[in-house]
Amino acid sequence: MKKLLLIFISAVCFMFSACRMQTIDSVPAYKPAENPVVMEMSACGTPSFPIILADSEITAPPVINHFHNTEPDLISIGGKCEKDAVITIESDIETVVVNAYGEYFLGSVYIPQTPSETQVTITSKVQNKASAVPVVKTASYREGVYVNDGEWHILVNNFSQGFAKSTFADYEGTNLLTEAQLEAFRENITEKTDFLSQNFEDCQLIYMIVPNPLTIYDDRAPDTLKKAEGVTRLDQVIQTINSTDAVALDLRGVLKENRDNVFSPYLHTDSHWSEYGAYLGLGVLCDYISEKFPEAKIHPEEQYGFENRTVKGGDVIYYLNMNENLQWESAPFFNPSFSLPVSAEKYLPDSMRMDFNATSSRRKISTGNPSLPDCVVFRDSYGIALYEILPERFNNTRYYYTWGYNFDKKYISEANPDYVIYIIAERNIDNILK
Repeated sequence: MKKLLLIFISAVCFMFSACRMQTIDSVPAYKPAENPVVMEMSACGTPSFPIILADSEITAPPVINHFHNTEPDLISIGGKCEKDAVITIESDIETVVVNAYGEYFLGSVYIPQTPSETQVTITSKVQNKASAVPVVKTASYREGVYVNDGEWHILVNNFSQGFAKSTFADYEGTNLLTEAQLEAFRENITEKTDFLSQNFEDCQLIYMIVPNPLTIYDDRAPDTLKKAEGVTRLDQVIQTINSTDAVALDLRGVLKENRDNVFSPYLHTDSHWSEYGAYLGLGVLCDYISEKFPEAKIHPEEQYGFENRTVKGGDVIYYLNMNENLQWESAPFFNPSFSLPVSAEKYLPDSMRMDFNATSSRRKISTGNPSLPDCVVFRDSYGIALYEILPERFNNTRYYYTWGYNFDKKYISEANPDYVIYIIAERNIDNILK
């Protein structure tokens, strides 16, 4: 009886093993469903976002999370895809090819200016795989629809990067300053440097004008923009500042040199530079001031501990009227091995979108190191990424209000600084001309 029982158990095990082998070896070829297969993963306190289950031979269809008019005849699209996929978007009048950023993409396509509905087809493909089954969406021309029709209207390029309308004139060279404006600006600077030389011993005025993303990625502009030929407004301003006793630091070289770094100096889904871009800019500043204060030299890059973290999209997503919970990005953040004199919650939770309230007030920050210089900093929102790492290279740092461009002589006098520094985006140059 025992012998029969053992024979029966062995037979059952053999049949189970054979069935299991057959199941593994005979999985049918991937057949995309009408809707892509998506899982929602979530953890306590962390918003969920879609994970695409990719087949080994056929690219998974993209997940379209955003599809709406941002102009009457312009459809803006955002979604998730296989990593580094190429997204092809076709309408009745044009075909647009978009490179994803990681597992997400942004794109746009023009549609006919007709009252009837039109179809937009969206396909994805990754290297060494067949193209995905197309996703077809319906769109309509919508008279009068402009999402954020002011300076925060966004256009997207073929690299899933959004650019704000406030930067277009700088790129196209339609805002050049007249000789009279440049002369008035020169006199404005001279008035400031005269005040500093008369009231402080060897105090210098420094301008860090941070280039717009379009200035650094000038070969990747949206097709509707035309790049300026010759001198730009930024050229004019830097040349004018450097013709006085003040100094303008030109950041374009180092930012262009590192624009395709594993740590990107600018972001796809935000209009600001990243913390890595801010580090590069700080390096230019520290190189300059260390000529007089050798200990102010910037730390080696590895000591800043940069790492890419996936977070919700920034202000570009907001201004495109998209849901930032569905459009994420891998962005570089510092985690230095040395102590910082200040800590600030610069961003909204799990996001790269800035929390302006956290850093907008006046503040004095000290390292207690008299071998380092003292400074007063006037800034716009591009100063936020520098908020913690800049004061570490100074003895005393006095931040003025964010977007407070007024040359506050009383505030400067209280600080008795070695440097007065303006940190301002190229798009905000008008605010320092006054």
